[in-house]
Order: sequence, then structure tokens, then C-alpha cells
Amino acid sequence: MLLVYTNYQSSTIRWTLQVLPLVEEAGFGNHHWLSTEIKHLKAIREEIDGRKFVGMVSKVATRHQQQHFPLMALIGCQYHASYLETEDQRTAFREFNIAGIVQRVADAKGKPVCDAVLSALPAPQVEAKASLMKGMNALDAERLLLACGEEEARFIKERLHRTDPPCPWAVHDAQIQAAEAKKRFYQAAAVELNKRWEQSHSQLVDKLTLEDDAEVRKSLQESIRKLRTELSTVLATEEMNGAQLMRQLQIKHQGELEAHWETGMEIIRRLRAL
Repeated sequence: MLLVYTNYQSSTIRWTLQVLPLVEEAGFGNHHWLSTEIKHLKAIREEIDGRKFVGMVSKVATRHQQQHFPLMALIGCQYHASYLETEDQRTAFREFNIAGIVQRVADAKGKPVCDAVLSALPAPQVEAKASLMKGMNALDAERLLLACGEEEARFIKERLHRTDPPCPWAVHDAQIQAAEAKKRFYQAAAVELNKRWEQSHSQLVDKLTLEDDAEVRKSLQESIRKLRTELSTVLATEEMNGAQLMRQLQIKHQGELEAHWETGMEIIRRLRAL
């Protein structure tokens, strides 16, 4: 009965299935070394989950044997071993024979792949925090992230960004990133549009210098002043605060950015036409 209580009769496949979502969410689901094994594990997952007596037979079903998923089996076993908390658990694991899995993976030269995947997986406590934050509102999740260490926060953010459909924090963070990108665009546009304004304006200054008619000079100066005011109004968008930018992100901002640039350029074209 001890085997059933500890699930040791089916430990390898259970540890493998436990690590399966982590491997996928870390971005390795389509890796050519792992994709076939992952598809196989998904196909048999329902036969394992929640069934304590799996493996308590004289001959384990072929589809449940680790020969069909050796790399994922090694990743699952080593991940499990890395986070054992008590000496009793570590002693029990040392009695668990994974030599056959290691040898099979070594023969296939897959050990470096397994090591690389393992190094990219979050610790169980990090995974637990990420799972909790998926259901939180964005501000509460952000508050917890601020309390995490830098590396831990990075892992959690990566996990949250991969949720499908996006969780509240992922949506919130994407909006912030888009707002920052939009603000950088406005700032870059302001630099370039001001540069083009100055180039065109300098030519007009020369024209004004040569103009003898006082009324024409006055008209040109007034037109320049009005156009400068228009351009300044357009470029003032870069001074918008974060909340204002966030509200504007409700529209498709690719078209908005194009319109912003075109508005500035139209003013400069009118300046050149004076």
C-alpha cells in the first residue's frame, strides 16, 4: 500500500506530467527534440491524472513507459529532485533508479537539451506565485511582483505574459509597454519634425530679409506664427501623462501614430509653401 500512497509505482510519468506545462510555458513546446514526446504525453495524460493505481500491474502499458518520452522523463525526475525539502525525501529519491533514463538520454545525446530546459524552469514556489497572480487584478499582482527578487519577478512575468487568454496583469503590462512605446514615438517625432521645421524656417527667414513690401513681410510672419502654434500643439502630445496615454490606447494606435506624423508633416509642407 505504501507504493499507492506515494504513487511510486508511477513516479516517473507523474513527475514528467507535472513538469509538462512548465516546459511548454517556458517556450520549448515546439523544440524538435521535445515536441514528439510532449504530444505523446498530452495524449496519455487523462489516463494518468487522478488514478492512484496506474502502474500497479505486472506489465506497464507500453504507451506509459518512459522509452516514449526519455528526455521529458529525465527533466521531470531531475526537476522533482532539485526541490525536495527533507532528508527523508532526498533519501527516498536516491533509492529511485533513474540510471536507465539517464543512459537512454545520453545515448541520444539529449542531456545538454535537458540541462538547458531545466535551467529555464521556475522553482515550484515561483510557479505557485505565478499561478496565484493569474487570477488577481493587475494592481494586486503588481504589488506582489514588487516584493519579489529580480530573477523571481522575471520568471513570473514571463509566465504571466504567456497566459492564454491573457490574465489581467498581462493586459495591464502590455498597455503600459504600448504607452511607453507610443510616448517614445511622439518624442522622436517631435525631434524630427522640429528639425524639419527649422530647415524650412531658415529658408523663409532669408525670404523675409529680401522682401521689401512691409505688408507681405507682416503676412508671412503671421502665417509662420500660426503654423508654429499648430505644430507646437501637435507636438505637445509628448507631454501627456501616463493616464492620458493609457486612455488613448483604446484606439488602434498604429493608425493614430501615422496620423500624428502626417499632421506634423502637413504643417511643415504648408510652411514650405509660404
